[in-house]
Amino acid sequence: MADSAQSILPDGLMSAADEMAEKQDIGATPVSQETAQTAQSQQENFSKSSAAQGGRGLAKTLSKAQQVMAELASDTINVLSLGSTREGSGSTGDISGDTQQGPQSAAGPQKQPVSLSPEQKMQRDKIGFFLGIANICLTAFWMGKQPGTFFYWYTIKAVALFSTRYYIYSQKHWQYYMLEYCYFSNLLLLLEIVFAHLSGPLSWSIPAMRNSLVLHDLDKLTSLFMHMSPALVGWAVHWYPNQLRVPTETWPAAQQEEWYTGTFFQLVILPMGPYLLWSITYYLKIFVISKERVQQENYQTLFKYMTKNKKALAAKIVLRASPPFQPLLYMLMHLILCQAATATAYIWWHSYWAHTAFLVGCIGVSAWNGANYYFHVFAKRYLASVGAAAHPHQA
Repeated sequence: MADSAQSILPDGLMSAADEMAEKQDIGATPVSQETAQTAQSQQENFSKSSAAQGGRGLAKTLSKAQQVMAELASDTINVLSLGSTREGSGSTGDISGDTQQGPQSAAGPQKQPVSLSPEQKMQRDKIGFFLGIANICLTAFWMGKQPGTFFYWYTIKAVALFSTRYYIYSQKHWQYYMLEYCYFSNLLLLLEIVFAHLSGPLSWSIPAMRNSLVLHDLDKLTSLFMHMSPALVGWAVHWYPNQLRVPTETWPAAQQEEWYTGTFFQLVILPMGPYLLWSITYYLKIFVISKERVQQENYQTLFKYMTKNKKALAAKIVLRASPPFQPLLYMLMHLILCQAATATAYIWWHSYWAHTAFLVGCIGVSAWNGANYYFHVFAKRYLASVGAAAHPHQA
């Protein structure tokens, strides 16, 4: 108990308490009047210093408490399992925006990636950075010029990125991550527009999972793409509908009004249908049909990954149930949190400015996470990853 209390006491207050105790011990011995005056003067100076240190220590403690609360919130929302990986879950990723390349797998034999020289690694990342900037420019131009047709650009990228991700993940026994809800929502978008799924859970997963705009990293860009781009498509199609697919201009006035005044039932209750279809299929596939195969081949799933971290709030809740009921409790939490996020789509459907501000905020969060990654993590790790041999070639 003492150790626990000591761990949460601010550093400044703890050091002040230790020094105070030492002074009290010293003061117990007889001293001269001059020494006593000197000690009193030092004590006053020490009190001022201790107060300053205590203030700084208290600020550090409040900051740490805020970080812990943010992690608890992220762990709770993470049960939504909206992405293939929980970004920012690394030891340095809580604040800096560090994101690991998918959950670490202890799977059996995996194909080793092709070894690249330091120069080849840097050239690859330069090309990736250039393509990332080009994508941002083209996306911004398309959204400004013809937002109603933006889904064409989304479709091209979705096919390319998800195909690449499946190939990479299958080499690492991670392909079951691609059965998660976020991929299902993207599939629905390729088939038809589902506004509530795009503007609810997918959008909220960006701040919840600390998705990062890291231009040279294909895995991080894919994770951000599958959450952000569908939300942009939903925004564009709703507020600037493509007249070839949604000919609102030819609709009667009553039908046009209905388009912009969707009901709570239409935007929140009806979307539960596709979600329930996914959740039942997912449960049967992961926890019933392929249960033995997942264990024998050591395939990684988000459920296994989440419950490994027994300190996470979501894991604590799920692991309280007996093993046969843990998957059911996990899916129940997923349902509750997912529908809570879906309910916000009702607001975005009815308010252009609220919807726009929300998406701008999501983009800003991803950019901030990316900046933190570059300056707090990337700068320290990148030179080591490419090797010292590449350093002389840099300007």
